[in-house]
Amino acid sequence: MLFRSSRARSGETGRRPVRTGGARGAPLAAMCVAGFVAMGLEVLQVRFLGSALGPYRAVFGLVLATSLGGWALGAAAAGRVPNRIAGPLLALAQPAVGLLALAGFLLHDPERLLRRQLADPSWSGQLSTALLTLLPAVLPAAIAMGAVLPLAARRALGPVGANLGALWSAQALGNTLGALVAGLVLLPALGLQGSTLLLVALSFFGGAIADRAARSFPLLLTGAIVVPLVLTQVLPADRLLWATFPAGRVREEGVRAVVEGVEQTLVVTGDAEGASRLWTNGHPMSSSSLHAQRYMRLMAHLPLLAQAAPKRALVICFGVGNTLHAASLHPLDSLWIADTSREILRASSLFQNSNRDVLADPRLQIGRAHV
Repeated sequence: MLFRSSRARSGETGRRPVRTGGARGAPLAAMCVAGFVAMGLEVLQVRFLGSALGPYRAVFGLVLATSLGGWALGAAAAGRVPNRIAGPLLALAQPAVGLLALAGFLLHDPERLLRRQLADPSWSGQLSTALLTLLPAVLPAAIAMGAVLPLAARRALGPVGANLGALWSAQALGNTLGALVAGLVLLPALGLQGSTLLLVALSFFGGAIADRAARSFPLLLTGAIVVPLVLTQVLPADRLLWATFPAGRVREEGVRAVVEGVEQTLVVTGDAEGASRLWTNGHPMSSSSLHAQRYMRLMAHLPLLAQAAPKRALVICFGVGNTLHAASLHPLDSLWIADTSREILRASSLFQNSNRDVLADPRLQIGRAHV
């Protein structure tokens, strides 16, 4: 259990039991793991729903509002449970966080989302569509997340203020580490699906730490190993990744490359000998088709031809390189490209049939962060 009680040994019933120092490390470690998993999953939910609904501030705001509402509901419910079941519920709440977040991803249906978006394109219709997509993906896991700290506090025997402060600090430390590691390490290294399964495993492990003195400890510890392994075998590869893309369209065009990076998930579709399309976070952003090249190249030709003798040019956003290559055709002394994505610049070779390897132009200067 999270804290050991001395009541049974002393027989005292009138005084509040004193927390024993030997159990101090386990609850703090459990709360740190819980915070790590919770915030790591929040990062993955933002990536998932940002791809499915669009990388808009409104989507992020709705995800945050739903999460806060779920945390409040979970905390309010956990504050009312009897002390005698707080420990077992705490051990169950932590793996529930991982499993409910995974279920929210798996239940998302891109075809149903597309039908809803087309059925009512109005502002209110799009808002209701976003909420219907967000709520099952975020709210259940958020309720479980919100219950963890109050349940741990209900199990805290001794000075409640001191215990609560230590538990909250441990969870906050886990939150910070979870956000950083999930966004900067796990997503680029394991992708959305691999990162989710790893956090599911950690959620079981956190439950096992919290309930190390109970009968459920070996079951939870086994679940931390078995559940992710079974899910890895059962789920198709990149099941979660393709769920965030428009139904069927990516597969029909043919996938040439997939990169899940820090800034975005990048996918290149099309034909190596013909037109290719660049997708970022589930949305088609640029293409090397003749139709796309026509207007993208004009964005460079028109302003440069309007100048008597242009010497320098700055192109913001590389895309597939159409605009930058058009600018390079002019007799400029220097050429600059500004883009926030390393992955997009590194994928430029996949569009050489249209950009003619423009990044190798000796006049071109690129920000140091992208070299």
